[in-house]
Amino acid sequence: MKPRMVLVVAALAAGLGACAAPGEGPAPILAVAAAPHPLGNTPPAIDELAQAKQFFRARDFGLAEKHYRSVIEGAPDNAEAWLGLAAVYDEMRRFDLADRAYRQAARSGGTSVALLNNRGYSNILRGRYREARRDLLAARARDPQNPFVAENLRLIDSRGRNAGL
Repeated sequence: MKPRMVLVVAALAAGLGACAAPGEGPAPILAVAAAPHPLGNTPPAIDELAQAKQFFRARDFGLAEKHYRSVIEGAPDNAEAWLGLAAVYDEMRRFDLADRAYRQAARSGGTSVALLNNRGYSNILRGRYREARRDLLAARARDPQNPFVAENLRLIDSRGRNAGL
């Protein structure tokens, strides 16, 4: 049994070695793969979602996209994964794909404050300030104290002023 386990860990290390930061080697990957998950028997989709978010925060949008897509393949109605994928596409300036992901996120989880905020930011990136303001005002109406919505509204004000709006 032990030789089989070693092969599994070796296969994980070989497959995930590219995920480690330069110069770190596969050691951190092995530690993560061998350690028990803090939540116990966590479904793989949750691990994939956590990794997708981690890669997004690290601005590694290619790997973030890969992990969000993996979650969606296993759970096509996961609104959080669709919303994350849309944000990845926004950062990659693939607005056509972002729009499709936002539509699927809305179908899967409704029009949440997070969706309205992110879609508003997406419109800011595209220079579509009127559409951005519409989404962000709708988000603020639902959550008046949300700091992300407030910051994006300030961003519209500064960019919109410069664009003559």
